[in-house]
Amino acid sequence: RVCCLAKTAKRCLPELDAFSSCADLLAHPILRVAIWIVGIIALIGNTYVALWRLKRNINTVNSFLVGQLAIADFLMGVYLIIIASADAYFRDNYSENERNWIRSITCQIAGFLATLSSEVSVYILACITTDRLICIVYPHSKSKITLRLAKIIAACGWILIAIIFAIPLFDIQFFRYFYSKSSVCLPLHIATGQVNDSDRSWLYSIVMITFTNMVGCLYILGAYIAIFIKLHQNKKVFSNKHTNKQDRVVTRNMVLIVGTDLCCWIPIIIMTYLTLANIPIDKTIFAWVAVFVLPLNSAVNPIIYTMSLTIFRKQTIQPHPSIIDVHQQRRRSTLMLFTRSQNSNFIKQIYDSSSTTVTSTRSKKS
Repeated sequence: RVCCLAKTAKRCLPELDAFSSCADLLAHPILRVAIWIVGIIALIGNTYVALWRLKRNINTVNSFLVGQLAIADFLMGVYLIIIASADAYFRDNYSENERNWIRSITCQIAGFLATLSSEVSVYILACITTDRLICIVYPHSKSKITLRLAKIIAACGWILIAIIFAIPLFDIQFFRYFYSKSSVCLPLHIATGQVNDSDRSWLYSIVMITFTNMVGCLYILGAYIAIFIKLHQNKKVFSNKHTNKQDRVVTRNMVLIVGTDLCCWIPIIIMTYLTLANIPIDKTIFAWVAVFVLPLNSAVNPIIYTMSLTIFRKQTIQPHPSIIDVHQQRRRSTLMLFTRSQNSNFIKQIYDSSSTTVTSTRSKKS
Protein backbone atom coordinates (compact mmCIF):
# COMPACT_ATOMS: atom_id res chain seq x y z
CA ARG A 1 0.00 0.00 0.00
CA VAL A 2 2.85 2.41 0.85
CA CYS A 3 4.58 1.60 -2.44
CA CYS A 4 1.38 2.41 -4.32
CA LEU A 5 1.41 5.88 -2.75
CA ALA A 6 5.08 6.42 -3.62
CA LYS A 7 4.51 6.52 -7.37
CA THR A 8 7.69 8.48 -8.13
CA ALA A 9 10.02 6.03 -6.38
CA LYS A 10 12.16 3.91 -8.70
CA ARG A 11 11.98 0.91 -6.38
CA CYS A 12 9.89 0.32 -3.29
CA LEU A 13 9.90 -2.59 -0.88
CA PRO A 14 8.02 -4.76 -0.23
CA GLU A 15 6.94 -5.19 -3.85
CA LEU A 16 3.46 -6.24 -4.88
CA ASP A 17 2.88 -9.95 -5.39
CA ALA A 18 2.75 -11.66 -8.77
CA PHE A 19 -1.02 -11.34 -9.14
CA SER A 20 -2.14 -7.86 -8.12
CA SER A 21 -1.55 -4.21 -8.93
CA CYS A 22 -2.20 -1.05 -6.95
CA ALA A 23 -5.67 -0.83 -8.46
CA ASP A 24 -6.79 -4.45 -8.87
CA LEU A 25 -6.54 -7.77 -7.10
CA LEU A 26 -5.87 -9.40 -10.48
CA ALA A 27 -3.65 -7.16 -12.56
CA HIS A 28 -4.05 -9.02 -15.88
CA PRO A 29 -7.42 -8.49 -17.63
CA ILE A 30 -7.15 -11.77 -19.54
CA LEU A 31 -6.50 -13.61 -16.28
CA ARG A 32 -9.69 -12.16 -14.79
CA VAL A 33 -11.77 -13.52 -17.66
CA ALA A 34 -9.96 -16.86 -17.60
CA ILE A 35 -10.68 -17.35 -13.89
CA TRP A 36 -14.39 -16.73 -14.40
CA ILE A 37 -14.50 -19.17 -17.34
CA VAL A 38 -12.55 -21.97 -15.63
CA GLY A 39 -14.48 -21.49 -12.39
CA ILE A 40 -17.89 -21.70 -14.07
CA ILE A 41 -16.87 -24.73 -16.16
CA ALA A 42 -15.53 -26.47 -13.04
CA LEU A 43 -18.77 -25.82 -11.13
CA ILE A 44 -21.11 -26.88 -13.95
CA GLY A 45 -18.99 -29.80 -15.21
CA ASN A 46 -18.43 -31.41 -11.84
CA THR A 47 -22.04 -30.87 -10.78
CA TYR A 48 -23.10 -32.68 -13.96
CA VAL A 49 -20.76 -35.60 -13.24
CA ALA A 50 -22.04 -35.92 -9.66
CA LEU A 51 -25.71 -35.75 -10.72
CA TRP A 52 -25.11 -38.14 -13.62
CA ARG A 53 -23.61 -40.66 -11.24
CA LEU A 54 -26.56 -40.35 -8.83
CA LYS A 55 -29.05 -40.67 -11.68
CA ARG A 56 -27.40 -43.76 -13.14
CA ASN A 57 -26.93 -45.22 -9.64
CA ILE A 58 -23.79 -47.05 -10.72
CA ASN A 59 -22.46 -48.78 -7.62
CA THR A 60 -18.95 -49.51 -8.85
CA VAL A 61 -15.59 -48.54 -7.41
CA ASN A 62 -14.62 -46.47 -10.43
CA SER A 63 -17.91 -44.58 -10.49
CA PHE A 64 -17.71 -43.82 -6.76
CA LEU A 65 -14.15 -42.50 -7.05
CA VAL A 66 -15.09 -40.38 -10.05
CA GLY A 67 -17.85 -38.88 -7.91
CA GLN A 68 -15.31 -38.06 -5.20
CA LEU A 69 -13.05 -36.47 -7.79
CA ALA A 70 -15.97 -34.35 -8.99
CA ILE A 71 -16.58 -33.10 -5.44
CA ALA A 72 -12.91 -32.18 -5.03
CA ASP A 73 -12.81 -30.37 -8.37
CA PHE A 74 -16.08 -28.61 -7.51
CA LEU A 75 -14.34 -27.04 -4.51
CA MET A 76 -11.69 -25.62 -6.84
CA GLY A 77 -14.48 -24.03 -8.85
CA VAL A 78 -15.81 -22.45 -5.65
CA TYR A 79 -12.33 -21.08 -4.90
CA LEU A 80 -12.01 -19.52 -8.36
CA ILE A 81 -15.41 -17.85 -8.09
CA ILE A 82 -14.45 -16.42 -4.67
CA ILE A 83 -11.23 -14.92 -6.07
CA ALA A 84 -12.98 -13.60 -9.18
CA SER A 85 -15.73 -12.03 -7.04
CA ALA A 86 -13.18 -10.43 -4.70
CA ASP A 87 -11.37 -8.98 -7.72
CA ALA A 88 -14.61 -7.46 -8.97
CA TYR A 89 -15.46 -6.14 -5.49
CA PHE A 90 -12.08 -4.40 -4.98
CA ARG A 91 -11.76 -3.19 -8.58
CA ASP A 92 -9.78 0.09 -8.86
CA ASN A 93 -9.42 0.21 -5.07
CA TYR A 94 -7.41 -2.87 -4.10
CA SER A 95 -4.32 -1.27 -2.50
CA GLU A 96 -6.41 0.35 0.24
CA ASN A 97 -8.03 -2.99 1.10
CA GLU A 98 -5.13 -5.38 0.56
CA ARG A 99 -4.36 -6.10 4.22
CA ASN A 100 -8.03 -6.48 5.13
CA TRP A 101 -8.55 -8.91 2.25
CA ILE A 102 -5.58 -11.24 2.64
CA ARG A 103 -6.16 -11.56 6.38
CA SER A 104 -9.91 -11.95 6.13
CA ILE A 105 -11.67 -15.20 6.94
CA THR A 106 -12.93 -15.30 3.32
CA CYS A 107 -9.38 -15.39 1.96
CA GLN A 108 -8.38 -18.02 4.54
CA ILE A 109 -11.31 -20.25 3.61
CA ALA A 110 -10.64 -19.74 -0.11
CA GLY A 111 -7.01 -20.82 0.32
CA PHE A 112 -8.07 -23.82 2.38
CA LEU A 113 -10.61 -24.89 -0.29
CA ALA A 114 -8.05 -24.56 -3.09
CA THR A 115 -5.45 -26.59 -1.22
CA LEU A 116 -7.96 -29.23 -0.09
CA SER A 117 -9.27 -29.53 -3.65
CA SER A 118 -5.86 -29.94 -5.29
CA GLU A 119 -4.56 -32.44 -2.73
CA VAL A 120 -7.72 -34.57 -2.63
CA SER A 121 -7.84 -34.51 -6.43
CA VAL A 122 -4.33 -35.99 -6.68
CA TYR A 123 -5.19 -38.49 -3.92
CA ILE A 124 -8.36 -39.67 -5.69
CA LEU A 125 -6.51 -39.86 -9.01
CA ALA A 126 -3.99 -42.15 -7.32
CA CYS A 127 -6.84 -44.31 -5.95
CA ILE A 128 -8.48 -44.57 -9.39
CA THR A 129 -5.11 -45.43 -10.89
CA THR A 130 -4.59 -48.19 -8.31
CA ASP A 131 -8.03 -49.66 -9.02
CA ARG A 132 -7.38 -49.72 -12.75
CA LEU A 133 -3.89 -51.12 -12.25
CA ILE A 134 -5.31 -54.08 -10.32
CA CYS A 135 -8.18 -54.65 -12.75
CA ILE A 136 -6.04 -54.56 -15.89
CA VAL A 137 -2.53 -55.67 -14.90
CA TYR A 138 -3.63 -58.15 -12.20
CA PRO A 139 -7.17 -59.15 -13.28
CA HIS A 140 -7.17 -62.43 -11.32
CA SER A 141 -5.69 -61.04 -8.12
CA LYS A 142 -7.63 -61.72 -4.94
CA SER A 143 -6.70 -58.25 -3.63
CA LYS A 144 -9.48 -56.17 -5.15
CA ILE A 145 -10.69 -52.72 -4.13
CA THR A 146 -14.31 -53.28 -3.18
CA LEU A 147 -16.89 -50.51 -3.01
CA ARG A 148 -16.84 -50.63 0.79
CA LEU A 149 -13.04 -50.40 0.86
CA ALA A 150 -13.11 -47.52 -1.64
CA LYS A 151 -15.50 -45.59 0.62
CA ILE A 152 -13.21 -46.13 3.62
CA ILE A 153 -10.12 -45.06 1.65
CA ALA A 154 -11.86 -41.95 0.30
CA ALA A 155 -13.22 -40.97 3.73
CA CYS A 156 -9.81 -41.38 5.36
CA GLY A 157 -8.22 -39.28 2.62
CA TRP A 158 -10.74 -36.46 2.94
CA ILE A 159 -10.46 -36.36 6.74
CA LEU A 160 -6.66 -36.56 6.87
CA ILE A 161 -6.07 -33.93 4.17
CA ALA A 162 -8.71 -31.62 5.68
CA ILE A 163 -7.02 -31.84 9.09
CA ILE A 164 -3.54 -31.23 7.64
CA PHE A 165 -4.58 -28.03 5.89
CA ALA A 166 -7.10 -26.85 8.49
CA ILE A 167 -4.38 -26.62 11.15
CA PRO A 168 -2.88 -23.43 9.59
CA LEU A 169 -6.29 -21.75 9.96
CA PHE A 170 -5.81 -21.62 13.72
CA ASP A 171 -3.80 -18.93 15.46
CA ILE A 172 -0.53 -20.83 15.70
CA GLN A 173 2.71 -18.87 15.43
CA PHE A 174 4.37 -21.34 13.04
CA PHE A 175 1.45 -21.07 10.58
CA ARG A 176 0.78 -17.36 11.00
CA TYR A 177 -0.88 -16.02 7.83
CA PHE A 178 -0.26 -19.32 6.03
CA TYR A 179 -2.95 -18.51 3.44
CA SER A 180 -2.19 -14.77 3.40
CA LYS A 181 1.05 -14.70 1.43
CA SER A 182 -0.60 -13.52 -1.79
CA SER A 183 -3.72 -11.79 -3.01
CA VAL A 184 -5.11 -15.09 -4.35
CA CYS A 185 -4.69 -16.80 -0.96
CA LEU A 186 -2.57 -19.72 -2.23
CA PRO A 187 0.02 -21.16 0.20
CA LEU A 188 2.69 -21.58 -2.47
CA HIS A 189 5.24 -19.57 -0.50
CA ILE A 190 8.41 -20.95 -2.02
CA ALA A 191 7.37 -20.34 -5.63
CA THR A 192 6.39 -16.74 -4.89
CA GLY A 193 9.77 -16.10 -3.31
CA GLN A 194 8.18 -15.20 0.03
CA VAL A 195 10.68 -17.07 2.17
CA ASN A 196 12.52 -15.62 5.16
CA ASP A 197 14.22 -16.82 8.32
CA SER A 198 11.43 -15.64 10.60
CA ASP A 199 8.71 -17.51 8.69
CA ARG A 200 9.21 -21.25 8.41
CA SER A 201 5.71 -22.12 7.23
CA TRP A 202 7.10 -22.54 3.72
CA LEU A 203 8.62 -25.83 4.89
CA TYR A 204 5.12 -27.12 5.61
CA SER A 205 4.00 -25.94 2.20
CA ILE A 206 6.83 -27.57 0.26
CA VAL A 207 6.53 -30.92 2.05
CA MET A 208 2.74 -31.24 2.21
CA ILE A 209 1.95 -29.75 -1.20
CA THR A 210 4.85 -29.78 -3.63
CA PHE A 211 6.62 -32.98 -2.56
CA THR A 212 3.49 -35.10 -2.05
CA ASN A 213 2.06 -34.04 -5.40
CA MET A 214 5.35 -34.83 -7.12
CA VAL A 215 5.28 -38.34 -5.63
CA GLY A 216 1.63 -38.74 -6.64
CA CYS A 217 2.28 -37.65 -10.22
CA LEU A 218 5.23 -40.03 -10.55
CA TYR A 219 3.15 -42.92 -9.21
CA ILE A 220 0.28 -42.19 -11.61
CA LEU A 221 2.68 -41.97 -14.54
CA GLY A 222 4.43 -45.23 -13.64
CA ALA A 223 1.14 -47.07 -13.11
CA TYR A 224 -0.27 -46.05 -16.49
CA ILE A 225 2.96 -47.10 -18.18
CA ALA A 226 2.48 -50.55 -16.60
CA ILE A 227 -1.15 -50.58 -17.81
CA PHE A 228 -0.08 -49.70 -21.35
CA ILE A 229 2.59 -52.43 -21.36
CA LYS A 230 0.03 -55.01 -20.18
CA LEU A 231 -2.46 -54.03 -22.85
CA HIS A 232 0.27 -54.17 -25.49
CA GLN A 233 1.25 -57.68 -24.37
CA ASN A 234 -2.36 -58.84 -24.47
CA LYS A 235 -2.73 -57.41 -27.96
CA LYS A 236 0.08 -59.67 -29.16
CA VAL A 237 -1.50 -62.76 -27.59
CA PHE A 238 -5.05 -61.97 -28.67
CA SER A 239 -4.80 -59.92 -31.85
CA ASN A 240 -8.33 -59.07 -32.90
CA LYS A 241 -10.10 -55.92 -33.93
CA HIS A 242 -11.89 -55.51 -30.59
CA THR A 243 -8.65 -55.67 -28.62
CA ASN A 244 -6.84 -53.27 -30.94
CA LYS A 245 -9.68 -50.74 -30.75
CA GLN A 246 -9.84 -51.08 -26.98
CA ASP A 247 -6.08 -50.57 -26.75
CA ARG A 248 -6.28 -47.35 -28.76
CA VAL A 249 -9.13 -45.94 -26.67
CA VAL A 250 -7.44 -46.78 -23.37
CA THR A 251 -4.13 -45.34 -24.59
CA ARG A 252 -5.80 -42.10 -25.68
CA ASN A 253 -7.59 -41.69 -22.35
CA MET A 254 -4.38 -42.55 -20.50
CA VAL A 255 -2.49 -39.79 -22.30
CA LEU A 256 -5.26 -37.28 -21.52
CA ILE A 257 -5.52 -38.26 -17.85
CA VAL A 258 -1.81 -38.32 -17.13
CA GLY A 259 -1.01 -35.41 -19.44
CA THR A 260 -3.45 -32.91 -17.92
CA ASP A 261 -2.53 -33.84 -14.37
CA LEU A 262 1.20 -33.58 -14.99
CA CYS A 263 0.91 -30.39 -17.05
CA CYS A 264 -0.93 -28.74 -14.17
CA TRP A 265 1.51 -29.70 -11.42
CA ILE A 266 4.94 -30.03 -13.06
CA PRO A 267 5.28 -26.24 -13.66
CA ILE A 268 4.65 -25.56 -9.95
CA ILE A 269 7.15 -28.24 -8.96
CA ILE A 270 9.77 -26.87 -11.35
CA MET A 271 9.30 -23.30 -10.14
CA THR A 272 9.60 -24.46 -6.55
CA TYR A 273 12.98 -26.07 -7.12
CA LEU A 274 14.16 -23.15 -9.25
CA THR A 275 13.37 -20.84 -6.35
CA LEU A 276 15.25 -23.12 -3.96
CA ALA A 277 18.22 -22.87 -6.34
CA ASN A 278 17.97 -19.03 -6.20
CA ILE A 279 16.97 -18.82 -9.87
CA PRO A 280 14.57 -15.89 -10.44
CA ILE A 281 11.10 -16.57 -11.87
CA ASP A 282 9.06 -14.12 -13.88
CA LYS A 283 6.05 -13.01 -11.83
CA THR A 284 3.69 -13.05 -14.80
CA ILE A 285 4.50 -16.68 -15.57
CA PHE A 286 3.89 -17.71 -11.98
CA ALA A 287 0.59 -15.81 -11.88
CA TRP A 288 -0.72 -17.68 -14.92
CA VAL A 289 0.50 -21.07 -13.71
CA ALA A 290 -0.86 -20.72 -10.17
CA VAL A 291 -4.26 -19.19 -10.93
CA PHE A 292 -5.05 -20.60 -14.38
CA VAL A 293 -2.99 -23.70 -15.22
CA LEU A 294 -3.19 -25.33 -11.78
CA PRO A 295 -7.01 -25.10 -11.45
CA LEU A 296 -7.50 -25.99 -15.14
CA ASN A 297 -7.34 -29.66 -14.24
CA SER A 298 -10.55 -29.28 -12.23
CA ALA A 299 -12.40 -28.15 -15.34
CA VAL A 300 -10.88 -30.79 -17.61
CA ASN A 301 -11.21 -33.82 -15.30
CA PRO A 302 -15.01 -34.19 -15.54
CA ILE A 303 -14.80 -34.18 -19.33
CA ILE A 304 -12.06 -36.81 -19.44
CA TYR A 305 -13.60 -39.13 -16.89
CA THR A 306 -17.05 -38.94 -18.42
CA MET A 307 -15.55 -40.13 -21.72
CA SER A 308 -13.32 -42.81 -20.22
CA LEU A 309 -15.77 -44.29 -17.68
CA THR A 310 -17.38 -46.71 -20.13
CA ILE A 311 -14.17 -48.22 -21.46
CA PHE A 312 -12.72 -48.77 -17.99
CA ARG A 313 -15.95 -50.37 -16.76
CA LYS A 314 -15.53 -52.83 -19.61
CA GLN A 315 -11.97 -53.41 -18.48
CA THR A 316 -13.23 -54.17 -14.97
CA ILE A 317 -16.06 -56.48 -16.04
CA GLN A 318 -14.16 -58.22 -18.83
CA PRO A 319 -10.48 -58.11 -17.92
CA HIS A 320 -7.86 -59.10 -20.41
CA PRO A 321 -6.94 -62.80 -20.28
CA SER A 322 -4.03 -63.63 -18.03
CA ILE A 323 -1.12 -65.98 -18.57
CA ILE A 324 -3.15 -68.74 -16.91
CA ASP A 325 -5.91 -68.25 -19.48
CA VAL A 326 -3.35 -68.48 -22.28
CA HIS A 327 -2.04 -71.81 -20.97
CA GLN A 328 -5.60 -73.10 -20.52
CA GLN A 329 -6.48 -72.22 -24.09
CA ARG A 330 -3.31 -73.88 -25.33
CA ARG A 331 -4.12 -77.03 -23.32
CA ARG A 332 -7.63 -77.08 -24.78
CA SER A 333 -6.20 -76.72 -28.28
CA THR A 334 -3.70 -79.54 -27.67
CA LEU A 335 -6.44 -81.77 -26.26
CA MET A 336 -8.66 -81.11 -29.28
CA LEU A 337 -5.81 -81.94 -31.66
CA PHE A 338 -5.05 -85.10 -29.67
CA THR A 339 -8.73 -86.11 -29.73
CA ARG A 340 -8.97 -85.47 -33.45
CA SER A 341 -5.81 -87.51 -33.97
CA GLN A 342 -7.19 -90.39 -31.93
CA ASN A 343 -10.49 -90.26 -33.80
CA SER A 344 -8.64 -90.27 -37.11
CA ASN A 345 -6.61 -93.31 -36.07
CA PHE A 346 -9.76 -95.05 -34.85
CA ILE A 347 -11.55 -94.38 -38.14
CA LYS A 348 -8.48 -95.50 -40.04
CA GLN A 349 -8.39 -98.73 -38.04
CA ILE A 350 -12.07 -99.37 -38.80
CA TYR A 351 -11.48 -98.67 -42.47
CA ASP A 352 -8.43 -100.94 -42.59
CA SER A 353 -10.35 -103.66 -40.77
CA SER A 354 -13.25 -103.33 -43.17
CA SER A 355 -10.92 -103.47 -46.15
CA THR A 356 -9.26 -106.61 -44.77
CA THR A 357 -12.64 -108.28 -44.23
CA VAL A 358 -13.81 -107.48 -47.74
CA THR A 359 -10.57 -108.77 -49.24
CA SER A 360 -10.83 -111.99 -47.24
CA THR A 361 -14.40 -112.56 -48.34
CA ARG A 362 -13.52 -112.05 -51.98
CA SER A 363 -10.67 -114.53 -51.66
CA LYS A 364 -12.95 -117.19 -50.22
CA LYS A 365 -15.44 -116.67 -53.01
CA SER A 366 -12.71 -117.07 -55.54
